[in-house]
Amino acid sequence: ITRALLERGRNRFETFCAACHGIDGSGESIVAHNMELRRPPSLVSETVRAFPVGRVFQVISTGYGFMPSYAPELPVHERWAVVAYLRALQRSQSSPLASLPEAVRKRAEEALR
Repeated sequence: ITRALLERGRNRFETFCAACHGIDGSGESIVAHNMELRRPPSLVSETVRAFPVGRVFQVISTGYGFMPSYAPELPVHERWAVVAYLRALQRSQSSPLASLPEAVRKRAEEALR
């Protein structure tokens, strides 16, 4: 996984996924609030974080529920880039402060004050 891959995944996520799942993956968006029948799930929930990466790739590729397949719009390498970015997004919102390297943890603690 490279920075370029994550940046491409972020771009594709923001283009194709964020309208429904929210820019932060929480499932909170204007589009989601207008979906009365079935709202998009949070992609950063514990349930989705537990999905194997292949399952996430499959959902992007074939769709799920009201979500269409994005295979026609996203080539295989871009779908995997979205998966990689989503994993980074999930980790950014679920890692305990104590699990960070000491220097990063100290900066985070200072920013939280």
